[in-house]
Amino acid sequence: MKDDAVSVVIGYMVLLVITVSFIALLNAIWIPQMKQQAEVEHLNQVQDSFLSLATDIDKLTTYRENSSITHRVQLGGGDVLFSPVKSFGTMQLCKTFEEELITNRSIIPVRMFSNTYNPMNNFWINQGFSWDDGVVNVTKPGRISTPVEELAPDLTYKKLSNYYLYPKLESAITSGDKSIVTISVVSFSSSKHDSISGNGFASINLIESCPVEPIDTIGNLTPSAGNWINDLNQEIYRRVGNYEGNVSFDGKNITFKPNVSVYLKNCVIMIDLQ
Repeated sequence: MKDDAVSVVIGYMVLLVITVSFIALLNAIWIPQMKQQAEVEHLNQVQDSFLSLATDIDKLTTYRENSSITHRVQLGGGDVLFSPVKSFGTMQLCKTFEEELITNRSIIPVRMFSNTYNPMNNFWINQGFSWDDGVVNVTKPGRISTPVEELAPDLTYKKLSNYYLYPKLESAITSGDKSIVTISVVSFSSSKHDSISGNGFASINLIESCPVEPIDTIGNLTPSAGNWINDLNQEIYRRVGNYEGNVSFDGKNITFKPNVSVYLKNCVIMIDLQ
């Protein structure tokens, strides 16, 4: 056997060993690290999407006008060049709060929903996110949810259901002994698509519609009504002149006299997952 032939075989074997070793290191160390890094970036993107969603919901509940906003959230992540397999996740809406606003014309349900994202087959920590009652939280199985952003010392938990959803006085115009009053209320609803799963993109569509109707009385008879009716009554008292002749309040309902024209703007924010 010639020596040059043996050296070629040995060279091929060495090259094979190097190639196999490289592939083994790639699969054992580098690819898992790259997938973890990609998953971390994906979760950061989901967090940013939830923070942006919270900001837009705050705008909708504050301005109370007909409008629509769409957010896209990537459900799966962790795909890299040598391993395109993705994790996947689930987005779900759940009703968390409901009361009834009562007028002389109708009984209006006032609802709040939470929106949660839960990852599956994650390549990093099993961490999800939720928008719940005005706050974006980090969620982990078996642990208490913690807010993503530090809350103000005097605001342990921002109760959107107490602050935004209850009726507020938008305007009160008084001319002589006549007044025109506009009151608005915000509620949430969901379409038939209240959950979506996969590893692609999910669209969160926020559609706010604000029809207006005239009313004569407004109140709330449910046990958890809180102080909103008192706060609204005090605001009307401050903004509408000649109070005794315009409005009466029995502790549960505000009744407007004929010389006060009252309009209720009933804003409903529909959340649709696609």
